[in-house]
Amino acid sequence: MSQTIKDLIIEIIFIIILEIKIESGVHMHKGWWIFGVTVLTIIAFYIPGQAGYLWSPITCAMGIVGLYFTGLVIYILKMGRSTVDRDVGIGALALLGALTIYSGLFNYDMAEWQHQNLMDIRKTIDKGVSLAHTQEPLLHSLSRFHKQGNKSDSTVTQIFRARYGGQIETINGEMRFVPKQLADVHEESPLFFLKEIGRDSVIIIAQSLQVRGRDPSFQNYDGGKGKMQYRAILTEGGVNYEREN
Repeated sequence: MSQTIKDLIIEIIFIIILEIKIESGVHMHKGWWIFGVTVLTIIAFYIPGQAGYLWSPITCAMGIVGLYFTGLVIYILKMGRSTVDRDVGIGALALLGALTIYSGLFNYDMAEWQHQNLMDIRKTIDKGVSLAHTQEPLLHSLSRFHKQGNKSDSTVTQIFRARYGGQIETINGEMRFVPKQLADVHEESPLFFLKEIGRDSVIIIAQSLQVRGRDPSFQNYDGGKGKMQYRAILTEGGVNYEREN
């Protein structure tokens, strides 16, 4: 349970206790108003929360609480037995409101900071995975090719096919390179496309599913837009690796 949700629950409890104290000696039907506002707050928090977002339900619930605060201030102004009672009641509500707003803004900023940190971490991970699983097979194939010496019986692409052909799959009409280490998690890891596997070259495209690239309008290989993407090219002369977005 996040700190913001805890603050919201504490606030509701505080309001109920404060209203009960103010309402002491007044008709019991007033208690239904407290109960109704509490139920509305819970509903306002629960229903938008089904969409999977945190801040929408918190904002809706805080809106209900804000309306309740307004009604409570009006009630205190009308029913306060003395100026002191009114000042204390309004002061307590103002302090609680200020603390709630501060807590909400602080938690929002903290959540945004954590989200940015997580995206930076994901960017580093996807970059490392893309490098590791394109450079390793291509460099290995290049090394095997040059070890043949003058007796080059196989082309560099033939060596790649012989060693990594079992990791080539056709998915939705696209040729994919699925490293063994990522066979069970490739739906969450970067995608590896075999753009070309000709006589003299192999081209692998590594595309992130989560991390945004430099250009949000960039057309990714899978048809999407704006994601980080790398290209690795194997030829007899070496391996060229570049970031496309």
